Formats: sequence, structure tokens, C-alpha cells
Amino acid sequence: MTETKKQQAKKIFNVITTVIFAVVFIFLVVIVVFSVIQRKEGKDVKIFGHYMFVVMTDSMTPTIEPKEAIWCKAPEDGDIVEGAIITFTAPSGVLKGQNETHRIEKIEYDESGNIAKIYTKGDKEGLPTDDWILEESDVKAVYVRTMPLISGIMRFVLEKPFIAYVVLIALPLIIVAILFIVGFVRDRLKKEKSEEDKPKLDDLSDDDKKKLLENYLKGADTTTNNEERMSEETSQDGSTDSQN
Repeated sequence: MTETKKQQAKKIFNVITTVIFAVVFIFLVVIVVFSVIQRKEGKDVKIFGHYMFVVMTDSMTPTIEPKEAIWCKAPEDGDIVEGAIITFTAPSGVLKGQNETHRIEKIEYDESGNIAKIYTKGDKEGLPTDDWILEESDVKAVYVRTMPLISGIMRFVLEKPFIAYVVLIALPLIIVAILFIVGFVRDRLKKEKSEEDKPKLDDLSDDDKKKLLENYLKGADTTTNNEERMSEETSQDGSTDSQN
């Protein structure tokens, strides 16, 4: 691979990686902003068929820290079992009417084998079993995993919204624009420099001009001879076809 091709490949790689980074970053920021807006409107955040909740209390520590974002899914057959972490609307307590995320401590079944009562409890040491008793229909979602990166961005947006806007949205867009402008200017300067470095006809010596002319005439003669040879071969092929 020539040096020029290496530079072109490196340039393409840098552009692709920059675009991918920008797209991923903007995607994460959009998710966070979208989530904050939906939370303020009292709606559940649902992305790609999954829920994203933010655990605001420390009742699930050390499993889930306060203000940590969690990825959950709608409950399916076999998901609601003892030990599973679920999200539901708190019937009472400090978070009454809001989403609560606790672990299922115990399940009671009816005579038909269906879930009749669900008892929950937080993971924090020393917490008692929750006062409420849930039904299967009360389970809104089942915990899948935490989202550390989203959690960090979410905390930043919630605690310092204006600074978060500048740092997460305005500043990255400005940086990307600057990078593209710098790259364009750099390529332009390289092109102008390469044009300046090319030898000009007036700068050549008489011997160099003579050699250049000879090379040009040799190339022209070669092209003419090739064209004449092809013309003769075509003529011969035509004559042979006529005789046949």
C-alpha cells in the first residue's frame, strides 16, 4: 500500500470513528433527555419495548444505588418468582402512587396454582417486609440490569440541567463542527502545498525541458503505433469475413 493510500485510509477511519462516537453519544443524550421529560410528565419511560426507571431511594442498596437507572421488561410467564426484583406502583408510604422497585420476598398461591399474594422487601439491611400485599396484575415490570453510563448522565441532568445542556449537547456539537472545519482547512492547505511543490515549466533547466519533451513524444508515438496496429487488425478481420 502506497503512502497516499495509507493516508486516505487513515483519514476515512478517523471520520468513521468520529461519526460513530458522535452518533452513540447523541443517542445516549437523547435517551436521557427523553426520559427526564417523560418522568416530569408522570409517564413511564419505554424504549424499544423495555422500561427504564430511576430508583430514587436507597431501599435497594447495595444492589441498586439511589438515582440509578435500571433496565426492565414487561413480565412474562415464569418471571414473577421469589427473589425477582420487580417495579410496581407503591400502594402506600413515602412513594405512594409512584414507581417502587423491590425484591419479591414471598409468593402465596391459590388452590388453582395462580399467584394470589406477593410480599416485597428492599435489599437494604434492616428493612422489614413491606406493609402492602400485591397481586400479579400490580407488577409493572421485571428488573433486567442497571445502566451505569445512563445513570451518570441522568444524575447530571437532574441535578444541573443548564450545565448539562451546555456540556452534553451544545459543547459536543461545537467540538464536532470544529473538528470538521479543522480537517477541511488542513486538507486544503496540504493540497495547496503539494501544488506549490510541483516543479513548474519555467523553473526547469533546458536539459530537463528537452527530456520532458522527448518523453512526451515517445508516449505520443507509442499511442499512434498502437492505434495504427489496431486499425490494421480490424481491417484484416473485415477482409477475412468478406472472403468467407
